[in-house]
Amino acid sequence: MAQIVGFTGSRHGFNSAQFVQTVAKSVSLAGHSVAVGCASGVDALVRQACPNAQVFKVASPGAGLPVSMSIALARRSQAMVSACNVLVGFASVSCPNGVSPLRHFCGGGSGTWASLVYAISQGKRVFVFLAPNVVLPAWSGGAWVQSVPSGLWAGSFTWQPSASQLSLL
Repeated sequence: MAQIVGFTGSRHGFNSAQFVQTVAKSVSLAGHSVAVGCASGVDALVRQACPNAQVFKVASPGAGLPVSMSIALARRSQAMVSACNVLVGFASVSCPNGVSPLRHFCGGGSGTWASLVYAISQGKRVFVFLAPNVVLPAWSGGAWVQSVPSGLWAGSFTWQPSASQLSLL
């Protein structure tokens, strides 16, 4: 079944451009739709690899109600995550302290992690590729597991929520 797969990642620091583009192309070639933001870095690499991607743009902070650029960026990322079934992230930094899969959008300065935790909080499947020396966060309520044992996606991790025990009442 075709999915809408969103991509998020750093503007700087994820240095394997060819790898990012290969992953994005693999999603498109598998028949899935690609969604991505309008930023530089990983977003630009995905847009180059998948010219038919749906691009989510930042609304001009001057249009309508005055908002800061950070709020406009957050709204753009939330809209993209909401449109996706799956989110693929390329993290160049470890998740900031205090950021976890809550019901609100918060990344402690990292838009990549903000998008990933927002997707998890919405029950979406996420995959994350890590730059060297980046560590996965230790959150309660689940665990990170390697996505697949070999191949292109073997370097990614996916969040597996803990199984919740049904009430005996």
